[in-house]
Amino acid sequence: MTIFRFNKSVLFLVFSFIVFAKLQSISVDDFLRVSPDDKAEPRNEIRCDINYDKDFLYFNWYVEIDSLFSKGRPGKRDTYMESDYLRVQVITSPKDYYAYVFFAFPFGNLYDGIRTKDLNTTTDWNSNYSYSCDITDSLWVSQMKIPFADLRFTGKEPYSWKVILNSFEANTNHLYSSPAITTGLGTKYFEEGLDLLITDKINKNQNYTLKPYMLSSFNFKNSKTKVNAGIDIEYKPKPFVNVKATVNPDFTDTPLDAEQDIYNLRNEPFYSDNRYFFTEDINSLDVSSDIFYTRRIIQPELAVKINGNTDNYSFGALYALDKNTDESNTFGVVSLKPKFKNLEVNIASINMLNKNDKNTIFQVKPILNFNNRIWLSWSNYYSFFEDKENNKFNDIFSSTEMKFVFDNSYIDFNTYYYGKDFIAEMGRIYETGYYGTYLSYTFNQDNIKKINNLYFNNWINYSFYDNNDFRGLFLGVDQSLNIYNHLQQSTSMYYNIENFNDKNYHNKKVNLGMGYYNLGQIRYNVSVGLGKQLLYMFERLNLFSEINNSLTYSFKDNFDLSLSVTNMRYYNFKDGDVQYMDNEYYYLNSDISYFINKSISLVSGIRYNNYNQYNYSGHLGFYSNLNVEIGKMLLYFGYNRGEDKYMNKWEALHNLFYLKVIVSI
Repeated sequence: MTIFRFNKSVLFLVFSFIVFAKLQSISVDDFLRVSPDDKAEPRNEIRCDINYDKDFLYFNWYVEIDSLFSKGRPGKRDTYMESDYLRVQVITSPKDYYAYVFFAFPFGNLYDGIRTKDLNTTTDWNSNYSYSCDITDSLWVSQMKIPFADLRFTGKEPYSWKVILNSFEANTNHLYSSPAITTGLGTKYFEEGLDLLITDKINKNQNYTLKPYMLSSFNFKNSKTKVNAGIDIEYKPKPFVNVKATVNPDFTDTPLDAEQDIYNLRNEPFYSDNRYFFTEDINSLDVSSDIFYTRRIIQPELAVKINGNTDNYSFGALYALDKNTDESNTFGVVSLKPKFKNLEVNIASINMLNKNDKNTIFQVKPILNFNNRIWLSWSNYYSFFEDKENNKFNDIFSSTEMKFVFDNSYIDFNTYYYGKDFIAEMGRIYETGYYGTYLSYTFNQDNIKKINNLYFNNWINYSFYDNNDFRGLFLGVDQSLNIYNHLQQSTSMYYNIENFNDKNYHNKKVNLGMGYYNLGQIRYNVSVGLGKQLLYMFERLNLFSEINNSLTYSFKDNFDLSLSVTNMRYYNFKDGDVQYMDNEYYYLNSDISYFINKSISLVSGIRYNNYNQYNYSGHLGFYSNLNVEIGKMLLYFGYNRGEDKYMNKWEALHNLFYLKVIVSI
């Protein structure tokens, strides 16, 4: 790179003198473009100086900017902003294939998470990192401050870590990186970062955090006031071990689940858990939601979670005692993953116990890695179930998966077998006694000439019952295209032969979508689907249409609006069918956020459907949360209301106003 030009800003000189007076800096300025991956030098100069003391890592960025600079807008934590950004990835254990990810946006929005082995980033993890931003007409200066106390690492000094630095230009969709590597490397991506050697001893920081809360609520439905209290505890006995516990947790301020089409399902609907305790670090257990679905835990009285890793193994555990349920369920998961050069083995025990029955599943899952390009895994689950009459059912679920990774694509091949008496009450397995195979091909490429992103995926799933009778065939294709002139196009098709009550049904669907987006301001998409679908209630195929409109709109720098409306319609209903199933209905989700500043925000939302069945004819939900941060105290003022419509009369399910106070100690 050429010599960095700082004469445009006196700010740099002042900033450098203050920050680097006592610290020796590692300077990085060899950024190259990796999206598109042509290794071109950036239009403007980029430099990052890395240094540390006994408590923090510092990343000091100096980026030249011009008229294409996209400043974006304010936003709440862990909300991705469509703007230029700076990103730091810290890899404390390269052989474990994960990285801590920290973003810096021009407006100061906090966004951090974990990049996992599949190279996706989850925001379920939060740190206490911070950063500053000083922006002139020609220069963006930012200092990121990352506490060592938030990172898991093993051993004693010197620590040999890796870092990956990125700078992104939103208007050109160009990503620059040092080193110039891409996720096409597979898991080798985590091993190819810049070397970062921490030679000094790291201070033993405060290794615990207490967050007691108090909730005062008024229920308009029964005119009763309730006071509740609890506490969240985080304890870090070692740098590589983290313990979290919650006593009488409260999820009142959790947003309402989004409405979805649940009116013609073979099995219960799936809702991703949005309760913080059950999302953060849950991936460390490495247990599928098919086996352990955290939504089975309704309202825990006590929950404890432990996770950690060393050079030779990683581990995790979770215990939860549910309350307000007739069964008084107790849940437990223990996971241990020994690690070798090209092999890791996940060993886990998943348990659920109540007064009526007990269910234990043992998991053994070896994963073999061939040069980060070929992955072979063999998942084995052994289920043991006993009810209160001492009836016992034991069986297995086993699957073998091979994944072939290329630069911009991968092939996934899987075979599986579900034993007839395999039971996972704490999971989401609804049918057993069958075997099958699954094959998929995925291609994903950014910046192909004027194409921003091209995505293509097709798959086939073929299965049989234990007696070799045909069970089902599923063929699917997904394709999407994003073009630089703000256009989006998508196509999806599937063909499914489904066996239901010993009869085969041929489901078909084609979905076409078009959209428009304007960077950081508006995004609109409409999709139309047509097909034939099995109606389980009537055990017949029916022609249907599905129209979805979605809109996100940002205005005045601090308002966000999102709206989606879906219309479902079934054709050629017979006389009397509408008494049992609605032939046309809508469901709607809308959220609006107002960010007054970094410490005060207001988030509200509406949920609605007008599905008609028997005496039921609709649902309406509303929530509103005002969040105020004052030092180490968080205040939540909220209102939450839900009602269903029966016999043309609305009946309140819950109607609650609350004040919640959380203090960090």
